[in-house]
Formats: sequence, structure tokens, C-alpha cells
Amino acid sequence: MSNLINAGLYVLDDTIFREQVSKSPRGEYEITDAIKSLAKKAGIKSVRGTLWEPVAYPWKLLEANEAILRQADSLIHPEAEISKEARIEGPVVVGKGAVLKNCVVRAYSVIGDNVTIGNFVEIKNSIIMEGTKIPHLSYVGDSVIGRNCNFGAGTKIANLRFDDGNVKVMINGKNMDSGRRKLGCFMGDNVKTGINVSIMPGAVIKSGSMLEPGKAFK
Repeated sequence: MSNLINAGLYVLDDTIFREQVSKSPRGEYEITDAIKSLAKKAGIKSVRGTLWEPVAYPWKLLEANEAILRQADSLIHPEAEISKEARIEGPVVVGKGAVLKNCVVRAYSVIGDNVTIGNFVEIKNSIIMEGTKIPHLSYVGDSVIGRNCNFGAGTKIANLRFDDGNVKVMINGKNMDSGRRKLGCFMGDNVKTGINVSIMPGAVIKSGSMLEPGKAFK
């Protein structure tokens, strides 16, 4: 017996995907089985953490991200291209090959590798994954944006309900209360928005979606 738990946070290279494992009794391929298999062939080191932030729902990613960055200074890759007009209100993370033009990146934001943040864009408390382009005149607040998305000019993600109530998110067919007054959207990979798209608080946008210009999406 132990009073320790597996936090579910791993740093692995792609060799993990070559491990052959069988389905567990619950009918799933378990990452822990793959790690056990890999550990028999390669050295694996465990680290005892001091922070526990369970990520059971999408908005918990933002809470965990903020908790980590509260304990750190900004981490900006030396190969990021940051304009002298860009304003960074740390702590933030800016990845390799990222381009920040005349924009504002506010605290607790993560800008992934090869992300472009264009002129007159504001990013606040959000995770922007690699390869995404948010070229100009857009606002992203309290959101998680997937890989290789492309925003049309003037795309706005609302992060506050008009009635000022808690933001709700549709999870497995249930409208769940996030407990958060400010929450934007959760966007999958390879999403493209047209110009002047509005995305409502708590929206979940499927990977590969094409959002038509000038419309609002819930």
C-alpha cells in the first residue's frame, strides 16, 4: 500500500508507441502497461511532485497551466521571433519558431512551437498549440486552441457570459457548470475560421471544423 498516486504526467519519446500491449479488462490500451513494458528495456526515472492539479475536464487544463506558471518565470525560446512592439505580461511560455508581432500576450499563456500571433491580437490565459496562426485583429481569452488552426481576421472568442454567470460546457451530452466566470472555448486541431467569427463562452469546436465568416458559434 502507498499514499502516492500516479500524476499521469510523462516525458517520453516516440519509442513508447512501439510497445506492444494487450487491452486491459476494461477494454482499453493502458499507457501504464506500455510504460511498464518500456521500463524493462530502458531506464525510467520517477519524480515526486509537490503540486497536484487533477485534469478531469477541459477547463482544468487552464487551471493546471496557471498553477505551474505561477511558480515560474517566463520561458521564451531563443529561436522565437518577437517584435519590439509585442507586449508580454508574464509569466508565459513561447515556443521555438513562434512569431509574435504587434500583439499582447498576457499572463499564464502558452504559445506553442511555430505559432504566429499577428498584429493587434490579444491572448489571455490561453494555450495555443503548435502551428496555429492567429494573424490579426483577434481576441483569445481563457481558451485551449489545438494544432494547426487558422484564424480569419477579427475572430473573437468571448470568455464572459452576458448575464455574468458561470460558463457551462457540453461534456458527453451534459451541460456542465465549469465553476468559472471566465472561460472561452476548446478548439480541436485544424480548425479554420472566417473573418469576423464570434465564438461563445464554453464552446467546443470539433477538429477540422470550418467556421463561416461573420457568424456566431456556441
